[in-house]
Amino acid sequence: MPLTNEQIEIRKTGIGASEAAAAIGVCPHRSPMHVYAAKTGTPVLFEESEPVEWGNRLEPVIADKYADVHGIELFNPQTTFRHRHHDWMIASPDRLVFIPDTRGKVDYGVEIKSAGFRQYDRWGDTADKLPPEYYVQVSWCMAVLDVPRWDMAVLLAGQEYREYQIERDMEFEKLLIEKAAEFWNNHVLKRVPPKADAMEATRVALSHIYQSHGGDWVGSGPEMDMIADDLKAATAAKDAYAERVDELKNKARAYIGENEGVIGDWGKIGWKADKRGRRILRPNWRDE
Repeated sequence: MPLTNEQIEIRKTGIGASEAAAAIGVCPHRSPMHVYAAKTGTPVLFEESEPVEWGNRLEPVIADKYADVHGIELFNPQTTFRHRHHDWMIASPDRLVFIPDTRGKVDYGVEIKSAGFRQYDRWGDTADKLPPEYYVQVSWCMAVLDVPRWDMAVLLAGQEYREYQIERDMEFEKLLIEKAAEFWNNHVLKRVPPKADAMEATRVALSHIYQSHGGDWVGSGPEMDMIADDLKAATAAKDAYAERVDELKNKARAYIGENEGVIGDWGKIGWKADKRGRRILRPNWRDE
């Protein structure tokens, strides 16, 4: 569910479970720069999209399904928890399960997710084959709340329900905390931006951090000279290959013809219509 204003303010004081993977560089949607911007006073919010909207709408439905399957009651905490030793580690769980007659002791938590067709193949059959960013998220939650287990209830492609039970891995948790602490201490607290990468999230974050402009031109140095040389070469190579890429894609389209796609030892290339009826070429290369 969307965070409250109070939760948004609290999140500025630490790294949340959904941010941990980005902070250590293993999230495909957010980058370390994105998290850095949010923690140093330049909030960078995701644009509202259909996947985000439907994820929020479906959360209570998926939670009800989990509760029905297990015959239990789930508690929606709508609050932010903080690690008892590392106060910069925070988490806002989707749902919690309490042990009966133990004065509110948390037994385990449940993370609620929904994923579309494009994300379907990222979800394996077992807990050790979860998308990395979500494994990090639930590991972070277990560390913050100090519980031995965290479940994940997932609706895939709008119609396939799956559950995963993740057991706490103390060795992985230690490495995760060490890497996240390095990011928090060396970048956020010292106000030193992490290295820029190729992610779109980094471009958005830098645009938020450096919104103002109009100062003088600055002279280059050895680092910028290298960046400029590499940028010039990469741009030239991209332009040179662009026509070749277009040619090969068209050859693939001609080969596929009226079929849905083609399969080989290298993987598969689909040429299917999207929801607007436009045929989109989608290569899916097999990992070596």
